[in-house]
Amino acid sequence: MIVGITGGIGSGKTIFARELGWLGAEVIDADRIAERLVDERKDIKEALRNVFGPEIFDKSGELKRRELGQIVFANSGLLAALNQIIHPPLLEEIKKSIEQLEKSKTEKIVVLDMAILYETGLESLCNTVVVVYAPLEKRVEWLLEKRGWTKEEVMDRMLAQMDVVEKIEMADVVIENSETPKKLLEKARNFYKKL
Repeated sequence: MIVGITGGIGSGKTIFARELGWLGAEVIDADRIAERLVDERKDIKEALRNVFGPEIFDKSGELKRRELGQIVFANSGLLAALNQIIHPPLLEEIKKSIEQLEKSKTEKIVVLDMAILYETGLESLCNTVVVVYAPLEKRVEWLLEKRGWTKEEVMDRMLAQMDVVEKIEMADVVIENSETPKKLLEKARNFYKKL
């Protein structure tokens, strides 16, 4: 069984997905895969350098992720250019991971933690899609505190994502995260039991 977990940035979807992992699910974290691809593949680094310039890399050749984020989330054309570079290998890796887990014949639940699940069409691979929803002010507060971003950075990233109302309308399950982190973990445990 494949469970897609999505939601707006700062909604708590990764906390929810990780708890399912602790409970025994196999978690595929799209953000971690994307980071690994950028770190490991020279062709991706080269494409990023060609489009965004050498200044998005530090002296040791590591991608300055925050700086790149500031550039692309403030400009939809540049975000589209980034997606053209990252999405094809990312989707290929995710599909490969799912295939390997399915071949392993274990009865594990596979969780795909992906903010852009609907935007990439990967919801079609999922038996169930969960949207984790948190009120806007809670998401902004959490991102300012935990990520250390400016309010402008937070708003740019939120505006670049698909409207959460659209995601909720398409979801099979909606998990509201408007209380404490402890309450969200409890909801993850209850959801896992139902699976």
